[in-house]
Amino acid sequence: MSGQVHRLVPVAKVVGLASSSMLTAYIASFSIATVPALSAAPVSTTDIAKQWNYAFELGRSTAPPFAVTCASCFAFLAYQSRHIKGSLPVTPSFLYAAAAIIAPCIVPYTLTIMAPTISAIVSKAQGKANAPSEAETKALLEKWRGQNMQRAYITGTAAVLSAIAILA
Repeated sequence: MSGQVHRLVPVAKVVGLASSSMLTAYIASFSIATVPALSAAPVSTTDIAKQWNYAFELGRSTAPPFAVTCASCFAFLAYQSRHIKGSLPVTPSFLYAAAAIIAPCIVPYTLTIMAPTISAIVSKAQGKANAPSEAETKALLEKWRGQNMQRAYITGTAAVLSAIAILA
């Protein structure tokens, strides 16, 4: 059994690094491309908020499998490499464990730090009475854009840690 499990290590390295890198690029694309494109459109901020909400819901439904995949791979690799010393002051196991913990941190970050911004933009998209004004909506979209880039940095950190562990 141990030999069969050991064969999964190279696969887990590739899948973990690839999925965390893809997730980082995917999350960042909403800040780099989606929000600027929406903001440049000659339409009301209500329409922009509706389009943003559609993109946000798309991301919310498609990104979690990548986070689960990379975190699972990193946890598996942390366990499998627990006896490997490596060439760095920290062990590959420690790096993989850190990556496994960091990658899913996008969920609490979204639910805490980003939640007020998201909620306000969604209220604009839904046309609620307490929705932000045009100027406030534009500011909220820029705020979300920055917060979302921070979220991409979280998964990017996990990707970098796993790459270092692979090379260690």
